[in-house]
Amino acid sequence: MKLFKILAIAALVMVSSVSAQAGVLTNVVLSNMGIDGNTSTLSSSSDVTGLKLGGSGFQVQGSDFYLAAVNVGVFGGGNITASIVDSDGTNPGSTVFAFRTQAVSAVAQIVTFDFEDFQLTAGQSYFLTLKGTNGDSWYVKGANPGILAPFPLSFVSSRYTEDGATWDSALGHFQVAYSGSTVPPAAVPEPALTSLLCLSGIALIRRRMKK
Repeated sequence: MKLFKILAIAALVMVSSVSAQAGVLTNVVLSNMGIDGNTSTLSSSSDVTGLKLGGSGFQVQGSDFYLAAVNVGVFGGGNITASIVDSDGTNPGSTVFAFRTQAVSAVAQIVTFDFEDFQLTAGQSYFLTLKGTNGDSWYVKGANPGILAPFPLSFVSSRYTEDGATWDSALGHFQVAYSGSTVPPAAVPEPALTSLLCLSGIALIRRRMKK
């Protein structure tokens, strides 16, 4: 019973920690949503459903960059997919390097897309694109994303298409914040090894409690 209580308390602490941190980023390097990537004015937006698509371009400076997460301000109604794609001149390209999809139902909210330290190559330009399925849109503002840390990412441009082919400048800049690091992530233990360590820890606690 004591062991169950210990595990239950630990689980509650973990859930509380995750909930408190939702939407707030660390190591924000490029943003027009504040230094925590969680400050936004959700008033004017551009539709990203059907053939319509929005993109925010950036370039990786100096050394490879490991993209942890991206925050965007969205008007939700369905599933929204954030993709990292190549750059075709000043427009988003067709090659998708990574994508994440979130179900968004709130009218106005900031959504976090976790890219799990996805590696981006130094000297290359990319676009973050946003696509929705049901009345979704991407909030815009006047200020372009600004650099908040020395050199990792620099802003390129905001682009928007009504028909999926003809691109132009968006009416303002899409609200976005990028977080990550130029330091490679530490190796993550294999799931089987992690499970074994957890079971070993539980067995050790039980043995000590019986003594």
